[in-house]
Amino acid sequence: MAAELELEDAAAATLEEAAETFDDFRVEQEKVVQISGRPAAMRFQSFAIDGVEGRLLQLQVLVFAPPDDREKTHDLFHIDGTCLASDAATYAPAFVAAAHSFTFT
Repeated sequence: MAAELELEDAAAATLEEAAETFDDFRVEQEKVVQISGRPAAMRFQSFAIDGVEGRLLQLQVLVFAPPDDREKTHDLFHIDGTCLASDAATYAPAFVAAAHSFTFT
């Protein structure tokens, strides 16, 4: 990604893309958290997909890698977890735990 791209801009771009892609798209929850000591945009979103009975729930986490010696770009990690919305009580905590376990070495 371009070095000047901010986390909020990346989150807004993925939100716009998802809203345009998925039927009946909704943001369920959105906040900034810390992943491996870095600010991360965490969003639960739900949507409908043809051929799937019921809504899907998706966790999306965006986090930039720590700065390195590059001046024009930086790496953006995009972590997703998706399940049937009816299974959210089972899988959403596991998705959040998996995202929080992500580390930069």
